[in-house]
Amino acid sequence: MAEKRRLILNEYAAVIVLAALVAIVGWRVMVLVGPSVPPPPPPETNVPAAVTERPAESGPYVIYDTYRVVGRGDKDRLDDDKLAYDFRRFSLVGDRSDSIAEIVADGAKAFGSPWMRPLSDHTLLFVRRYTSSDDFLWVDAAGKEVRRPSSVQAANVSGLPSPDGSMVAYADEKKAAVIIVSADGRDLLSFSTKGFITTGYLSPVAWSSENDAVFLKPVFDGGTPVAGLWYADLDSKTIKEFSVVRKLGLADFAIYPALDQIVGTTFRSEDLESGALGPSKIYLIDIPTGRSTVLQSDERTAFRGPLLSPDGSRLAFSFGGGEPDVWLVGTDGTDGGKRSFISGRPLAWTPDGRSLVVSRDNELQLVDVDTGGITTIARRSGKYQDPDFQGVEFIGIIKDYEQ
Repeated sequence: MAEKRRLILNEYAAVIVLAALVAIVGWRVMVLVGPSVPPPPPPETNVPAAVTERPAESGPYVIYDTYRVVGRGDKDRLDDDKLAYDFRRFSLVGDRSDSIAEIVADGAKAFGSPWMRPLSDHTLLFVRRYTSSDDFLWVDAAGKEVRRPSSVQAANVSGLPSPDGSMVAYADEKKAAVIIVSADGRDLLSFSTKGFITTGYLSPVAWSSENDAVFLKPVFDGGTPVAGLWYADLDSKTIKEFSVVRKLGLADFAIYPALDQIVGTTFRSEDLESGALGPSKIYLIDIPTGRSTVLQSDERTAFRGPLLSPDGSRLAFSFGGGEPDVWLVGTDGTDGGKRSFISGRPLAWTPDGRSLVVSRDNELQLVDVDTGGITTIARRSGKYQDPDFQGVEFIGIIKDYEQ
């Protein structure tokens, strides 16, 4: 009996040793030859955007997107390439980036490239464009979908929410009108914009800080930009021209309702493709009085991208050209004149006025205005269609979502 038990144990031991040898040999073969694993499946096309509420550091956020080529089409043209987009938010408090929405767009099958833009301090407009130009939704800074008025959804337009969220203004291009609706979708006012301009239409670009007027700017396709600014007064129910913009010839300007100011540039330009040339000036306009002040003047080159700091005390700008620099100047003339701050193009001030978002050295950077400290938000890499290619696009700055 003892002899039989020894034979059985010896057989077990042999089996264990053989199994160990097989495992060792298999591991050696796997290391030397590599596993035979099938390649991952190609990315799906027309995948809905994963716009979901995700935990993140507190705002405000720099909103941007990165994109890369994940599939090449059969044609030589680029419009049938498959691109993967990642719309992201970078916390200015936590210096951390996370994703708002991820989407793969097939150029051969999608209606157009997905994009995102700010609608207000807390709201983003996200466009998928899989089936039509009105295939879009609104999301807040947390990535949660925000309800839009039903009439805005049906009008094939984006809409512009008022600062307090009670109303939405949008342009009806076919009817040549600006419509004001309540947040629950009730039509409140309609302003006819016929006869104000000969080309294009007027579209809402900013609300007054008191929610009682909407600024309107000409929108058109191609050609030379038209200088002009109008506002729809909700109290008098009329559209009036802010004539100083046209008189100064400000085709490129930005409105700062909280400061009651407008900053804009003048320049010479044959068309959009030829670029801007000098002489050029930067004007600061006081909205209540219409009084204008020349902040900068140059006879040879054109100013580009002037940006007022949140408190209105500083102006950032650059010049036209392939390798511009960021310049800073005080708006009251007490800082001793303009100074060259850093290379690149200024994109936006942070809400605290301490830093600038700058496009520089193939990076989207956050640069401290006082210390010069640089934080890289995202980096461009490679060339289009190369395996290491990554594009980066700045979208805007959004504050933390508030109910």
